[in-house]
Amino acid sequence: RVRVVRVTERWRSCGRTPAFVGLPMASPLPFDLDLTPRQWAAMVAVSRSREQRHKLTRVFDQHAKKVVVYKPREEQAKLDAMSETCRSLLVLKPRRIGVSLWCTIRMFWEWYFATTPERFLVGAHLDETVKDTMQRDANSFRALYDRLPKIMQRPLKVNNDHNLIFADTGAAIQGFSERSEAARSKGCSGAWLQEYAYYTRQSEFFASIDATIAEAGWTTLETTANVPGDDYHRRVLQAEAGDSDFELAAFFWFEHPRHRLKRKSIPEEGWTQEERRLAERVSKEYGVDLDGH
Repeated sequence: RVRVVRVTERWRSCGRTPAFVGLPMASPLPFDLDLTPRQWAAMVAVSRSREQRHKLTRVFDQHAKKVVVYKPREEQAKLDAMSETCRSLLVLKPRRIGVSLWCTIRMFWEWYFATTPERFLVGAHLDETVKDTMQRDANSFRALYDRLPKIMQRPLKVNNDHNLIFADTGAAIQGFSERSEAARSKGCSGAWLQEYAYYTRQSEFFASIDATIAEAGWTTLETTANVPGDDYHRRVLQAEAGDSDFELAAFFWFEHPRHRLKRKSIPEEGWTQEERRLAERVSKEYGVDLDGH
């Protein structure tokens, strides 16, 4: 409030009124940033627009081997649309199509624009994965923070392998592995569980996390498939049948542009004997004709 008043006075001394004057007091952001009135107005606009946030997001492109402006792929755009109306997402994915990146970006910006000491949880089967997601990966939470414009890099009160906490609002991202107990004691605004199908105690672990989610909070379970009959498989079947609070987003590796052949079929000479036997088995058991071979 003090900062808003100072900015307001600065504008009025120039004979103008800031764009956010007249907005509810909750709208100007309680951030520890030294911005001009125009920059504050832009910051408020960014907080309200996913497209504006995308323009400020810099990610490392694994194929181009350089940092680029984030532009959602087809799968990421679908998840954006689903997250607008669904609080519980169940994502079945292949590797390296950008689902984990989407989850990181979504949680990052919700954490960044949280105006109260909200808490966001990111879980993984292994602690090494937690550390990668928080700090070490090329597109970790810390990497996204470091690539923000300098004027947007608010002070961090805590910055380590398992916690990122802003000094001004107290908003926090907490990373934890399946064996961790610390993350389950307080409520949270959102939870992202990575590679859920590989947890050893899936249903028990999910129940402990679900109990911490605030009424208006959200949950995303994303993973590649592991074994039939596990808790994740059961949740997928329930979501497909419409008998679940989760909405299913299923992506398959052969649908991703980088894995699609430009030609319509694989030439006959391109098949090994083992592949032909497998194709015959798939055709017999599932009724799927793999290019007629």
